[in-house]
Parts: sequence; structure tokens; C-alpha cells
Amino acid sequence: MSDKTEKKEKKELPMENKPIKTRKEKVIYMGVPIVERDNVGSIIFHIDYGRIYSNGLPKEVIERCKADSDFKKMFVPISEAGAVLRQMSQSESAFSQTRKELSKKYRKVRRG
Repeated sequence: MSDKTEKKEKKELPMENKPIKTRKEKVIYMGVPIVERDNVGSIIFHIDYGRIYSNGLPKEVIERCKADSDFKKMFVPISEAGAVLRQMSQSESAFSQTRKELSKKYRKVRRG
């Protein structure tokens, strides 16, 4: 892979290396919907595509971001959401590939 291609792929994942605890800018979750349930069927974690966070991320989301780098990459500054939407339509883009991996990872969880 050439240096230009590597740089382009890094640029396609806007939140990859940014701290997740305290952000001033609003962020939007661009990943797949995730619903996790406990043994009795109660929802213990839930997030949907398009969810906007304006005052930082909740504790449970921060913990998941620390544990799952693909999940963390799905949080995008509002100002970059349009560019990410265009990338999502390109199946070969780094963002689209990461989103597919996230979908595989949480497929069973989402169905409850």
C-alpha cells in the first residue's frame, strides 16, 4: 500500500485517535444499532444509529469505546457527518469496512 493510500484511510476515520472523555464538539454515532439484554431480557445497553451526544459521552459508552476500538471509530463530529455518510456509500472505504466488522461483532447481540 502506498503512503498516500495509508494517509487517506487514516483520514477516513475521524475519531480514531481523539480522546473520548471530554469533547467540546457534538458527536454522532454512525455505527450499527446495538441492544444488549441480560438473562431475564432487560436491556442493559442500547445505542442507535444517529444518536447525538452534546455534553460528552455517558460512562457506559466510554467504557465500551475503551474496550472496542471499532465501536469508538463510529463516533464522528457533527461537522464531519456528511463526509462520513458519503464514505458509508463506498463499500471499500475504511469507515464502511469498520462498520461491517462492528455489525458482525454485534449481530447476535442486536437480535436479543
